[in-house]
Amino acid sequence: MVERVAVAGRPWGSSDRETVRQFETGSLALQAVGVWYEQPDPEGIRRLHLYPTPSGGATLELEWVYAGSFKADDLNGVPSEFPEWFHPKLCHFAAEAYYETVEDNPELAEQQKAKADLAVSELVRYDNKRRSGSGVFRIPIAGMTA
Repeated sequence: MVERVAVAGRPWGSSDRETVRQFETGSLALQAVGVWYEQPDPEGIRRLHLYPTPSGGATLELEWVYAGSFKADDLNGVPSEFPEWFHPKLCHFAAEAYYETVEDNPELAEQQKAKADLAVSELVRYDNKRRSGSGVFRIPIAGMTA
C-alpha cells in the first residue's frame, strides 16, 4: 500500500478519483502541489494516479508498506481464512440481505450494503499490503513511463 508520495522532493497528499474529477472540472480548486490516488484498471491491476501529471524529469519517491501473511496452510503463503479483524464485518453482508428481504426495509439494507462495500475495500487493501512484499515489483503509474 502506498503511504507517501513525493514528486521532485515535494510531498503530494492522497486523494480519491471523485475529488480529482472535481479538480479537473474546476468544481474544486487544488490547494496543494498535487495529489495521488490508487485505482484498479479494468483488468484489476492497481494503478497509482498522479494529478496533475508531473512534468518530464521529475523524481518520484514512494513509501510502500506491506503486511505479511497472518496464517497460511501451505508454502505459498495464502491465508486459509479471513483475518480476524474482518470477522465482525461479515455481519454487514447478512444484515443487507436480512433488511432487504425479511424486514422489507431498503433504507437499512442500503446502509448495510455501504458498510459491506467498505469492508471489501479494506480487505482488498489488506491483501494488497500482504502481497506487495515479496520479490521485485514495479508499481504501474498512469501517465508515467519508466
